[in-house]
Amino acid sequence: MRYFSLLLVVLLSASQLSATTYYLDYDGGSNSNDGLSPATAWKDLFKIRNANPAPGDVFLFKRGSVWAGLQLYITASGTSAQPIRYGAYGSTQDDLPVITSVATISDALATANWSAAGSNIWSLPLSASPGRLLVDGNEVLRSSTLATLGQADNVGATGVWFYDTTASLLYYYSVQNPATTFTDFAGSQLFYSALIAGASYTSCSEISFQGGSGAALAILGSTHVSIEDCELGRRGNSGILIGVLSGSASDAVTVDNNVFDSDFTFYYGDGSERGCGDGIRLRQGALNCEIRNNIFRNWAHNAIELLGDDGAVAGVSNNLIYDNLISAPDIPYAHPIGVDGYSGKCQNNEIYRNFASDCRTAAQLNGNDNWYHHNIFRRMRRSPSKPQATAHGIILGVYGANLVCENNRYDHNLITDTDEAGILIRGYGFSNQVSGNLLRNNVVYDTGKLPYNNDYDEGTALIIYDTNQDGVGGNTYRNNLLRSSDPAVAPIYLQDDGFYYTATEFNQLDGLAANTVANNVGFDPRFENAGGGDYSPADNSQMINAGITVGLTADFAQNARVVGPAPDIGPYESDLLAPLPVTWLTVTMECNAPVAVLNWSVLEWNNAYFQVERSEDGRNWQKLAQLPSKGDSQTENYYSYQLFDSDEANGYYRIQQVDWDGTSTYSPIVSCESLIKAEQAIQLVGMGNGRFRLALSPEINLAEIQLTAFDYSGKALRFYQEGLSLDLSHLPAGSYLLLVQSPTERFTFSVILP
Repeated sequence: MRYFSLLLVVLLSASQLSATTYYLDYDGGSNSNDGLSPATAWKDLFKIRNANPAPGDVFLFKRGSVWAGLQLYITASGTSAQPIRYGAYGSTQDDLPVITSVATISDALATANWSAAGSNIWSLPLSASPGRLLVDGNEVLRSSTLATLGQADNVGATGVWFYDTTASLLYYYSVQNPATTFTDFAGSQLFYSALIAGASYTSCSEISFQGGSGAALAILGSTHVSIEDCELGRRGNSGILIGVLSGSASDAVTVDNNVFDSDFTFYYGDGSERGCGDGIRLRQGALNCEIRNNIFRNWAHNAIELLGDDGAVAGVSNNLIYDNLISAPDIPYAHPIGVDGYSGKCQNNEIYRNFASDCRTAAQLNGNDNWYHHNIFRRMRRSPSKPQATAHGIILGVYGANLVCENNRYDHNLITDTDEAGILIRGYGFSNQVSGNLLRNNVVYDTGKLPYNNDYDEGTALIIYDTNQDGVGGNTYRNNLLRSSDPAVAPIYLQDDGFYYTATEFNQLDGLAANTVANNVGFDPRFENAGGGDYSPADNSQMINAGITVGLTADFAQNARVVGPAPDIGPYESDLLAPLPVTWLTVTMECNAPVAVLNWSVLEWNNAYFQVERSEDGRNWQKLAQLPSKGDSQTENYYSYQLFDSDEANGYYRIQQVDWDGTSTYSPIVSCESLIKAEQAIQLVGMGNGRFRLALSPEINLAEIQLTAFDYSGKALRFYQEGLSLDLSHLPAGSYLLLVQSPTERFTFSVILP
């Protein structure tokens, strides 16, 4: 037995040692080389298959090389211990190696091959579509139809080519024969530039897959495939297709940390797809895949699509789609995410922590028993490509026969700054219903900014279509924040009765059409910094602890989901146990001796009262007056306190806010002296990075100056001074008060450290 075990170890070691690394260099390699070193690299891709790849083998492509008009075809399998790897070598300063099916269309270079097909329209027999057409190195726009070839569309964009799949003809708009006018036509020669078919345990990294009239890379009927740190989709129809091969689904494919950039930047009108299609597409047979940490830019159909529309194959299920960044700022038609399928064919997928911005069509999130949570959809703008409303944040809908939208969960998502209503729920007249879905803890704010055709009021957050005629009902709406940027607008529109409802009125419809409606709110979300993209709740946001527990343990930033008695509404969780009661908006003084007026404005929540305090030196404080709170507010509450003693008005002032439980916060410190800094003999000049310099009038002696720094609670702070230079860079970000005193004068300066 010991001999057998030793023999097994030796055999396994020998097997692992047999793995080989091969090199390919299109410009400097030769097919007559052995491929075993950079100096003896192969040239062409077919050498890989001829080598009969074995587990553990590595194939490296030289950076800066381009394999054009060719296909990387992978069918060999590795093992879990020894996968087959495809990667790059060479200087990291050089571009990734490129594998692309884009090459010159040689038939287009002969004038005899073109035929006149109309006024300034020429046709060329071509067996397959080029996908995207490049003329003299530059991509040209496809027409939406043959009839509109060469005509400006509704935004003034002109398509100059069109491919007729029925006739197998390429049409081109040109005053003269295209072959006499241009020197090069190029397009995809193959449907896929790279194909992984029926393979297992293989990986690709640091490769640029480009072109493909179908996709730059297809993974069909393969398992345990990893695509990492690659570029995908340039000048191709799609970046990656993951799907079925001969009835076998692809399983356990990981797509991590890649850049999907279509490099398509035409802005056009009529016709939704006149260039690229999907960034990544999981179609019919894709199971247990992870699509994570990728960047998607300018994809005209969906950046990410899941589609299970074949009842005879495995479907698209149990996939994880998370932490992806999606944008389409340069093109007129783009869904960030599309999910659809027959019942049981697009299910149990989890789509979360994705950030989508600057797209022109909604995310369509359907199928059954899927979980959509902690996604952010913002800045959806109207598309000129279709004469209809496009720029919703999320649409729950049934888009075709046998497709479903049922029993899904939509939790802790944020939809904001959209031209159309944030969420649209509609059956589109098909037999299946949009039903059994749970919408909980979502924020829909500042949406419906430019409704198409004025079909509903500006500021609408949620539209629910007719229950009886349009197949919508039996859904749950709980603890969602639904609000227009205009607090006077009722943000919920029920299309069946044509009425608008506030969140409170919406809750009263509980039970109608078998819906569960409860605890939805309409207050201002009070984001930390929405303009800067920070959608976490401010310390006094009423979103804090206003949600319902749905079984999630982490928020968008992967911090603990529940802090306090209940989760917060929205994608982010505050670290506060309860919302702070006051946001200080303004604190000012009007100084007109002998009267001075202290003014402040706040947003309040659960605040008991304010206490006005005065100090002679900025350190020791005495109470002057107590003012009761005006109550909870979604807009500013204004307060003022008059000082009639001119001596008293010359002090320093702050306001203490006191909560019902006795906790308190302080306002910034103000004084009449701080209002005349522009004429002061002593001024403070910011030098950047927390450093400042005093500017003194000639009559002031630096040796007679005393400096003291405080935070806004009145606590004295250490700082560094050298001559006229002050260094506060060691202090944490925040607001501070600097008191500068001479024998005859004193001045205060507010300092903000970012």
